[in-house]
Amino acid sequence: MGTEFRMDPRLADEEDRFASPAPGTPIKWVSQIPAVGAYIQRIGAFPTGMRRAVIGLKGKRYDEDQIIVFFDRDGGVRIADPAGDALAEDDPDLARVQPTADEAKAIKSSVCNAMFPSLRPVPLERLRASMPGWLCAELDAGNIFSATNAAREVEFVQIKHWNEPDSAKKYRSLFPTDHPDDGGWIWGEPEGRLALFNGHLLALDNGRPKVLHEGAMAVAINAAVERARAIEAGLEPSECPMLGKRPSLAGLLDSSPAREFLLSADHIGWPGGAGKPFCADVGPIQTAPGRIIMVADHDAGDEGLEASNVLIRRIGRPVDLVRFNDAFPDRFDMADTYPAKAPRPEALMTLVSPAPDLVTIEARTSNRPPVVAKIYDNVARALRALDVQLTYDVFASREVLWDIRGILPHDDDRRSERRPLSDKDVRAIYLAVNSRFQWNPDHGWFKEAVVTLAQAKRFHPVRDYIDRLLWDGEARVDGFFARYFGAEDSELNREFGARVLIASVRRIRRPGTKFDYTPTLIGPEGGAKSTSIRVMSVRDEWFTDSYDIRDDPKETIEQCRGVWHAELAEMSAVRGKDLAKVKKALSKVQDSARMAYDRLQTYMPRQYMLWGTMNPEEAQILNPGAMNRRFWMIPVGRIDIEALKRDMAQIWAEAAHREAQGETIELPERLWGAAHEATVPYHQDVTFKDTLEAVLPEEGGRVRVEAIRLFLGIHEKDYMPSQKMKQAMDALGWKRTRFRVESKPTYFYAKNYKDGAEDVDLRPATPEPVVEPPAADGGKKIVNLRTPM
Repeated sequence: MGTEFRMDPRLADEEDRFASPAPGTPIKWVSQIPAVGAYIQRIGAFPTGMRRAVIGLKGKRYDEDQIIVFFDRDGGVRIADPAGDALAEDDPDLARVQPTADEAKAIKSSVCNAMFPSLRPVPLERLRASMPGWLCAELDAGNIFSATNAAREVEFVQIKHWNEPDSAKKYRSLFPTDHPDDGGWIWGEPEGRLALFNGHLLALDNGRPKVLHEGAMAVAINAAVERARAIEAGLEPSECPMLGKRPSLAGLLDSSPAREFLLSADHIGWPGGAGKPFCADVGPIQTAPGRIIMVADHDAGDEGLEASNVLIRRIGRPVDLVRFNDAFPDRFDMADTYPAKAPRPEALMTLVSPAPDLVTIEARTSNRPPVVAKIYDNVARALRALDVQLTYDVFASREVLWDIRGILPHDDDRRSERRPLSDKDVRAIYLAVNSRFQWNPDHGWFKEAVVTLAQAKRFHPVRDYIDRLLWDGEARVDGFFARYFGAEDSELNREFGARVLIASVRRIRRPGTKFDYTPTLIGPEGGAKSTSIRVMSVRDEWFTDSYDIRDDPKETIEQCRGVWHAELAEMSAVRGKDLAKVKKALSKVQDSARMAYDRLQTYMPRQYMLWGTMNPEEAQILNPGAMNRRFWMIPVGRIDIEALKRDMAQIWAEAAHREAQGETIELPERLWGAAHEATVPYHQDVTFKDTLEAVLPEEGGRVRVEAIRLFLGIHEKDYMPSQKMKQAMDALGWKRTRFRVESKPTYFYAKNYKDGAEDVDLRPATPEPVVEPPAADGGKKIVNLRTPM
């Protein structure tokens, strides 16, 4: 709260004004608002020895029986306890009693608490009636700004000063109160979390975007907007001072190239200025309906962008950030007069959603070694002079050549082509710098400087795309697979669609988010399954159909940089141990490897989603008996690619909206059983016991493991079928045993085997099995097994 209450005499009514007394004249109340004195008189809780306190105006005298408390302009506190004659401010006895820092803080807190005991917001409708007469009568309405909360209650009013020597924009604040002695208002300075100017507009679900400006000028902007809307509707503009009729602002609105944009929005202001982005109460913004647009303060330097970034992080939802472009002078405000002599820009503002991290280079203040600093700073200046724009794609982890028009002919198609920065580009930039400035720096340091400058300007293309989207309110996510993929409209498929889409957004906003599931599309060959995933990825470069779980980590990182959705290659061939690799790969939240030419390990939190696609006749890949929770099997029908292309932006907009609300990406526990049942049709058919029992002799013998595999058509790397084969042989009494054949260890299945007996012969011949007669020598009989047709 503020502590100096000296008011400009022009702002006070005659009944509230006290004439300046002659020196030595006792003054009972030093405040020019009697109610403040009444509050002071009620003070009772002060440090030891203090009976009452008075706010002191410098150069005045006071009653000798009062303790005097001075609040300096810088917020300091000085007290005096006069025992005799009244004291002037410069009296040496004034400094006799000096509080400690803690005492000064306690004094200031006590005075402020006593002076403002019953502050309550005042409804906006009562504002004009309750404001002091001098405020409504004498002040230009364009200099009065009210901060209201979502309930249309005024929390404080700011008065813009017009008589400052430096003509700077400065404000004084009035706080409303319902105490009967103070006329409804007391002076002070806003502290803590402050209500937004026009904050009640955030509660309106009128379809208009909400534009958030720095400062109280949003009130004046909105007043001009309301005036223009009233005139267009044939109505008389309101005469309420709090809405105002500021001619200069109205003229600005009429001539502004952004007039339609301004008229289409509700305008809200955040108090505290660019230097205090933590003061604003952003709670109403977090739950406000519709699109939020923030206008960055245009002060010199990057303070406005930095403050806007702080606010956006506090808001915690997608916000479009807008800044004035370079055609406008520093400190230009949307409510300032449009610069008549300045070149009229193509657009009033430039969208930078979200704001980039800007790099500022000052050679004189560089902390780098002199030689490095010289190269780095000179490269920065050279790139600016050549109009070469470099950025860093955080999503793809690569430097991007954004604009190279400064070193290419005007008719070259590559002038504004955005592409990954290559060694060829660096050489071209180096030669252009050498030719233009006759400067020949070390090529290695030059390349390092170029890369470092590029990495200072970072952007995330997918995150930017998602955050720019504005959902139209139509629900599409829950019915995603049924509506666009021809899948069954079941609760399970609705949950599959919602969880996958929301998880896709969350992995972009929070790389490394755990999501160990693979949605698997099962449909006929040529049914556009891969094409649909490509459409979901928005851009072709954000999709790959070459993901292979058998790749090493380095290949995986190289393959999936800049990829949002990856299709598992040849998933129908993924069986046995490869299936276990898929499950292991799905549980990872980051990939790590030492890349080529690097000395340190690279860690890449996962931002991509894995998808599977299979034909129905090849879909039996899962192990029976296992829960297979990581595979979400989704039979699809006719995929409507055109509808998917048409609606994909709105699908992602809804998913982004729901993700911002904190919606879970886990499948509800009540559907775990249904998800498992959905995998049963895709279990491998590996029942071998009946087949083997029909062809193996009951009395036993010895048969090679390779012969059994060949008979059943099992590859040695098919882990699960091999396990099922072993289980079947164990159940029939045949045990896996190692024998030496021609001095080499060989594996057999044996049952009641006697040394020297011939092996069981597994050779395909006739369709029917034929049992040979017993050997004449009485030895063990040989059984020939014929492959069943």
